[in-house]
Amino acid sequence: MSFTIILKKEILDNIYNFRYGIILALSVLLIGTSIFTMYRDYCARVENYTVLIPEEGEATAIIPPTPLSVFVKGLDENLARSYQINFIGISLGSSQQAVNRLFSLFTIPDLLYIIKIVLSLCALLMAYDIVTREKERGTLKLMLSNRVKRPVLLLAKWFGGFLSFIVPIVFVLLLMVAIVSLLPMVSFTVADYSKIMMFLLTSILYLAVFYTFGFLVSCLTVRSVTSLIISMFFWVLIVFVIPNISNNISKQLVKTNSIEQLQQQQNLAWREAIFHANKTNNWENMDLGWEKLSLAYDVEQNKQIKISKAVAQCSPAGLFTLLATDIMNTGLTDQNSLKNNAWQFYKQVEGSETDSDGNLKAGNNFFSHSRCSLSETLSQNILSFIILMLFVILFFAGAFTAFMRYDLR
Repeated sequence: MSFTIILKKEILDNIYNFRYGIILALSVLLIGTSIFTMYRDYCARVENYTVLIPEEGEATAIIPPTPLSVFVKGLDENLARSYQINFIGISLGSSQQAVNRLFSLFTIPDLLYIIKIVLSLCALLMAYDIVTREKERGTLKLMLSNRVKRPVLLLAKWFGGFLSFIVPIVFVLLLMVAIVSLLPMVSFTVADYSKIMMFLLTSILYLAVFYTFGFLVSCLTVRSVTSLIISMFFWVLIVFVIPNISNNISKQLVKTNSIEQLQQQQNLAWREAIFHANKTNNWENMDLGWEKLSLAYDVEQNKQIKISKAVAQCSPAGLFTLLATDIMNTGLTDQNSLKNNAWQFYKQVEGSETDSDGNLKAGNNFFSHSRCSLSETLSQNILSFIILMLFVILFFAGAFTAFMRYDLR
């Protein structure tokens, strides 16, 4: 029995399996619903942006939502906020509106969520009994008695099972990308398509981690029920527990003020500066203390983010979230880039005249910002790709070692 014959057998077994049909139908339904929901949310945010576009001479930092947020929303709603530049610093524009309050109550149902939660579980359910099922049926012993080498059988079963699972998923995802690209208010550039393709490749790698772990557990156990329990425990641990505790750990290790406390400190510093200027009759060299407070706040926030990312990267789900949002220009990399550009814009208009509301006049200065390119994102996240690949390699190496010693009795 050759590699090709076993590969075909594994693919056909999965295709004719009732569980495979349910998983595929559920995936198509959820992906389609997600795209429809996120497209409507994107259109609402674009309309919100058109209202907030600054008039000529206004010192406002704002960028439009990216159409890539239809697939991975991430931090895009925060990135597309309007920030008013006034004489005491940078503040959220008074006309800022909440786009979709429902998402503040429930998890955002974007494609990232579907892949990270639902499809990762489907990958485990496809692989948890790939070896134990054959053992319980007695067919595993029969195949190995037919002069089939164990490494050949192992590779054929892994490739056959994973290909039968991932190929329909990728086809559906590509179909949804094609549909979204034809919708009104969505205009993808060549760079956007390259980012989408990289996101799909990252998703395949992420799902391979879960499929390979299910494969490993199946090689380590003799009963499908035992394999299922262990696989589900692993799924809950790395999808929910580790990513969710990362923020709590960082907050415990690095204490920092909330944004509300920062604003109170800034207002207090502003009042003290006004009082001092009025007392000394020196209004030209006021030290409002805004910049010092903001820089100190950013330093503490960056420490928290580094710790939170380090903990989250212990989990494939945390890694995938950070990678996917950065690739689709809705992650921390773009947030830091936007923050730096907003600071530079503030420096350009600092000291200029103000209007009746205290907002600075931009004059000939215009705020400009370009989202990070794919090459910039990959250069900053190459380690995350390597770690994801290492997960797959280590799990497969473990499965190979266990299967070579597997007891067929």
